[in-house]
Amino acid sequence: MLSAGPAPTSEQEEGADIDNVKCMLQAEHEEVQNRTFTNWVNAQLAKHETPSAIQDLFQDLRDGHRLLDLLEVLSGQQMVRKELRDTVTGGVNQPVALV
Repeated sequence: MLSAGPAPTSEQEEGADIDNVKCMLQAEHEEVQNRTFTNWVNAQLAKHETPSAIQDLFQDLRDGHRLLDLLEVLSGQQMVRKELRDTVTGGVNQPVALV
């Protein structure tokens, strides 16, 4: 008959519980940080000459357009936008600010 090993001790179970709580607190902290920064970015984007808003911090800033809007608000300067062509696919790539 094979044994599955010694039964976990109360200290091991307590350690596992602490690890679970730690992971849950980290996830909650990241969610709060993400929501707070998204709200701050939206407050800044509302000041832009063409106001916009983001829902998902990572997805909505990915193409660079709203990121350049944010930089314009923060710097107080108009950014020169230039579309770059992707040489591999021939498609338009992300905009680049020329400062």
